Amino acid sequence: MSRPVTVRANTPLSTLISLLAQPGVHQVCVLDSSDRLVGVITQSDLIAALTHESDPTG
Repeated sequence: MSRPVTVRANTPLSTLISLLAQPGVHQVCVLDSSDRLVGVITQSDLIAALTHESDPTG
């Protein structure tokens, strides 16, 4: 099992895009300042958020 890719809650969107665009990376674990898991962002989550953001009717 490979080590999970992790980011902090304040990680810029551009960094998430770069990470999730890497081969084999399908999800990123989000950690708080105490290194506790606060969420998981998947490629699908990112695509849905970007699509919703660019949709003028959304």
